Amino acid sequence: MTENKIIEILMKQAHSELSQEERAMLESFRGQSSKNDLFVKENQLILTNLPSFEESTDLFDADKALAKVNEIKSSGPKLITLNSESNNTHKKKSRSYNWVAAAVVLLGLGSLVYSFLGDQKNTLVYTTEGETKTISLSDGSEVLLNKNSTLTLADGFGTHLRDMDLTGEAYFKVRNNDNQPFTVNTSGVKIEVLGTEFNIDNNPVGDVIEVYVHEGKVKVSSLHSRTKVLLTAAESATYNKDSGTLLKDEQGTVNATSWLTKKLRFNNILLERALKDIENHFDIEIALDNDACKDEPYTSLFNDPIAEDVLETISAVFDFQLIKSGANSYQLSGGKCK
Repeated sequence: MTENKIIEILMKQAHSELSQEERAMLESFRGQSSKNDLFVKENQLILTNLPSFEESTDLFDADKALAKVNEIKSSGPKLITLNSESNNTHKKKSRSYNWVAAAVVLLGLGSLVYSFLGDQKNTLVYTTEGETKTISLSDGSEVLLNKNSTLTLADGFGTHLRDMDLTGEAYFKVRNNDNQPFTVNTSGVKIEVLGTEFNIDNNPVGDVIEVYVHEGKVKVSSLHSRTKVLLTAAESATYNKDSGTLLKDEQGTVNATSWLTKKLRFNNILLERALKDIENHFDIEIALDNDACKDEPYTSLFNDPIAEDVLETISAVFDFQLIKSGANSYQLSGGKCK
């Protein structure tokens, strides 16, 4: 992504003209680092406080626009505060965006971009809304992108590197290339592989990131704690976004890919873990009142499962009373456990 492209996207955002793809590109850029996020916030305010221009190009004074830009540049990338009278006047007038003016201002603002942008470029952005998407990459790898997720490929993907950013959840089938490791970055976690199949679950509103390996080997690194774990088939790792801790779970869970298989499998698994898998699959909340039942083993298989059917089956096994406490929340009370 070029420097001017970032400014252009911010300009469109200021006038509510962002496309879904541009919004995904901006969020991906912000999530790459705290510096990127600060850059976006500061320049959003700069653009917000620049004078707007009428639709007629005859009324647009390019010299004044550039003078305003130079005024901003001369004091560095700082925030601009207009006096209250100017702000009130700005709010009262109804203005539309002038692309001729934008082009001139864009050229002037190009040098405001921080040096940390450097050669960071993103060429392809894939995003889904309420549906899954299968993406065939140029290196022969395949990505199955879950709903409400975004995948951003770095510039030059498949030529001299295989690097990308992920927000949300995706399952990767990576084509082996000993000379080009396959790297996925997601919210402070770096996943590196050569050839394998694995799942990454990074729900933006969740507290953890989960990586599950179906086959092959994956190295997972925490950029916060600088710890690393090596995962092999059927193993998983969990990264806590708040504490920055990275933990390995050698048992893993096949239900990490239940969104793909449309199956929930429980083979002598602790009930507490089973309920967690059910919560993740259906995006619901389940409250278990009886703590004595958490460590009870549970075995079952559900094809094309429905949330209430699964919970009713578990309730029958453990003699729970199933209560729907909200639109997406359930309560299991009572129960007979050892």
